[in-house]
Amino acid sequence: MAVRHFIFKGRLLVLTFIPTEAIENHGVWWKKDLEKNNITRITKTDFTGLKNLRVLHLEENQISVIERGAFQDLKQLERLRLNKNKLQVLPELLFQNTQKLTRL
Repeated sequence: MAVRHFIFKGRLLVLTFIPTEAIENHGVWWKKDLEKNNITRITKTDFTGLKNLRVLHLEENQISVIERGAFQDLKQLERLRLNKNKLQVLPELLFQNTQKLTRL
């Protein structure tokens, strides 16, 4: 089982959504770095099946909405960075399945 990183810091092409097809089912992901893009919304299916993800960087985007259940499959998530977004409110029970989350 290889440790894999997905890094896409807005440089040449800026993301406006989570490229689910590009990041799902391609081995074991340990870290995803999607910072400095124009992602505006996190849906409940964006991280489906990423049960081994430990670190998720979403800072410096335009995220204003995170759907309830968006992180439900991230049972191994330890660190999540959401700073410098447009979030006003987080859904109730958003982190109920992320008991290993120690840094937000």
